[in-house]
Amino acid sequence: MPMLFLPADTSKMMQSKKKRLDFLTKNYMKGSQQKLEQLWNNQYSQRHKLTEQYSQQVSSARQQWETEAQRAEDQEEQLNNMKRQQQKIFQQLKVAHKQKLKTVKELYKQYIKVRPDLTGWLAG
Repeated sequence: MPMLFLPADTSKMMQSKKKRLDFLTKNYMKGSQQKLEQLWNNQYSQRHKLTEQYSQQVSSARQQWETEAQRAEDQEEQLNNMKRQQQKIFQQLKVAHKQKLKTVKELYKQYIKVRPDLTGWLAG
């Protein structure tokens, strides 16, 4: 014989199913909320880590650039100093060369003056 549910039994059964559905829904929502929070926290941590790595790389590149720029400035200053030193040396060499040339000219003039005397002395 088929079982017939009485309205009271049907109401209890519906209440029981509703409670079960509410319980499952709450648990599902709670689990979903936890998964979303965990996903959010993981993404936040990854973004934070990437931002730190990027900042460190940018800082390192900037520091390297500044070091290289300072080295280039120092080398430029050294080259300028060497250029000034070479110019000074060339100027000194030029003065010394002019002085030697002047001395040679004077010796030549003296030789020309004395030369007639030497030819007479040798012939004599």
